[in-house]
Amino acid sequence: MPRKWVRQTRRGSWTEQNMKDALKFIDDGNSVSAASRTFKIPFSTLQERRKLNKDTKPLLGRKATFTPDQEEALSSRIKFLSDVFYRLSANEVRRAAFEFAQKNNIPHRFSVHERMAGKDWLNGFLARNKTISSRKPEATSINRITGFNREEVRKFYDNLEKVFSNIVYTSDRIYNADETGITTVQDPGTILATKGKKRVGSLGSWERGKLITVMCAMSASGNFIPPMFVHPSRRMSPLLKKDGPPCAIYECSPKGWTNEILFVTWLKHFITHSKSSFDNPVILILDNHNSHTTLEAHDLCKLNGVTMVSLPPHCSRRLQPLDVSFYSTLKGAFKKECDLYMKINRLVRITPYELAGLFNKAYSRVATIAVSASGFRATGIYPFESNIFTDDDFRAADTFLERPNMPLHIVQNDEEVASPNTSINLNLNEEETNQKDRTEVGLSKMPAKNQESQNETQALPQEEDHISVTFEDL
Repeated sequence: MPRKWVRQTRRGSWTEQNMKDALKFIDDGNSVSAASRTFKIPFSTLQERRKLNKDTKPLLGRKATFTPDQEEALSSRIKFLSDVFYRLSANEVRRAAFEFAQKNNIPHRFSVHERMAGKDWLNGFLARNKTISSRKPEATSINRITGFNREEVRKFYDNLEKVFSNIVYTSDRIYNADETGITTVQDPGTILATKGKKRVGSLGSWERGKLITVMCAMSASGNFIPPMFVHPSRRMSPLLKKDGPPCAIYECSPKGWTNEILFVTWLKHFITHSKSSFDNPVILILDNHNSHTTLEAHDLCKLNGVTMVSLPPHCSRRLQPLDVSFYSTLKGAFKKECDLYMKINRLVRITPYELAGLFNKAYSRVATIAVSASGFRATGIYPFESNIFTDDDFRAADTFLERPNMPLHIVQNDEEVASPNTSINLNLNEEETNQKDRTEVGLSKMPAKNQESQNETQALPQEEDHISVTFEDL
């Protein structure tokens, strides 16, 4: 079968709705030939469908390996595993399809030698299930997955609600602050080049770049505090400030990271530009880094009407407006400015002395009211919405916290066996699936030694054994 099949005839071009309308047209007293001419359906097809009382869509080509219900079950499990950050490669899905067909004695044309479905089957499966596509996942640590859970998020919104209940804060008095990093070497991304060429290069400044920390802050009304740059140096050079953002401040630290002293420096800078006071207080939302929780910072905020609200650990990617709407856009714009600089000034490296000017061009283009307002709105901070996240958002954390040990397995004769051939769980039948869902998922809680001996002694069922298998517990 060709990978890109182009239809050559109009056979079976009518739809299911056309067939239903044609059969109703005939039931109303019209002839079959008149219905055939009106709805563009062959006469013999109408006769046969009327006799069988069948009004489904036309089925052309050879019969599919799995039924629509079976493919829907597989599609649902793939999406569920994706939601809980358990990645499935194309080969793992193909291998699971082969195992499913083998265990249920379903006739198939899959390769017995490779023990997996073919690429053509996978392409057809993706074409029939439009809600699934090949994606490149973002690496997410277990701490981030489990950190964003119902309890931690509820505590954050409860704290925020208590602050809002004491004083009425307008959008221009609600700020979010966070650090990010920029470097002298940029990822080249995807480019167009000669097809089939093995080595495709892109011009870069250095082998390894220098990291500069930038601390930004924005309000829900779109007010941006001038950023602070922290360079990995022991002495500050005036050249590092060249063409930088207006009113920005520049500091140094041994590794280019913020610390307790630099955070207090930035806090004074923030109070100056936000005009915070007892008569005009502000809320400052930021992560719980150690440098943000010193006694000196606490006293400074208390004297100037700044209420600091800490984000839960490992939740900034979902709860922090800067991470949600601003930083990704800013880094994309900064990368474009660096690429443009390298193309215009060929063979001229980007050094830390050019970063402030390049950052300023990207920052001035991205720091808009719309970007800021969308970040606060998407996180439910302003306008305040404590139930902005749904059950689907917490599904991954719920899965990991309730079932921390979740190795994939198959079940054979009420005994769980680790499967060496597939990374997808298969259960005997629907009744056992529901029972397993109510009790536990994964290998039984037994000593590690017993688990190893069981895995060594037990094996997958032989091909001739008939076992009813379902995709319901992948």
